[in-house]
Order: sequence, then structure tokens, then C-alpha cells
Amino acid sequence: MGKAAYNEKLKLRATFFNNLAVATLAAGYLVPYFASLPWLLETATEVPKPITSKWDALSTLLASPEAKIKLVVLVSGIIIASIVAAGLRILANHTLSKIAD
Repeated sequence: MGKAAYNEKLKLRATFFNNLAVATLAAGYLVPYFASLPWLLETATEVPKPITSKWDALSTLLASPEAKIKLVVLVSGIIIASIVAAGLRILANHTLSKIAD
């Protein structure tokens, strides 16, 4: 295999990893958001007491243990997707560094 063909193969591999990183990031941010949207809308309509500050709003939102679990799952999904996407992006950069001049 010639040098040009080898370089093209590496570029395609790096593009693949980069596209996987973008898809992982998009899915990691959008899927938890849309999955939690009904819960967020439901909690937004239920106001048990007057809200006087930002901290009151947060404590109202996280009033039940179920709400805390949902929030932890939402945030952890986003964090995991960000870490995986960063790893795939590093892999794409590493693959590009192997291109021969």
C-alpha cells in the first residue's frame, strides 16, 4: 500500500472516530433532556409554596427522593457522554498524528 493510500485510510479512520464523538455527545445531551422533559414540565406546574429565591426553587424541584435520583441520572448521563466523546476525539487526533509526510 502506498503512502497516499495509507494516509487516506488514516484520515477515514479519524473521521469515523470524530463522527462517533459528535453522535455520542449529541445523544448524551439530547436523550436525557427529552427523557426528563415530562418530569420537568410536571414539576414546573406543581408549586406547593411561594418561591422567594433561587434556592427555594431548587429545593422545591428536588423535594422528593425520586426527583433527586432523576436529576443524578440526568447529570451523570451527560457527564459520561462527554467523557466518551472526549476519548473518541483524542483517539481521532492520535490517528491523525500517524499520517506520514
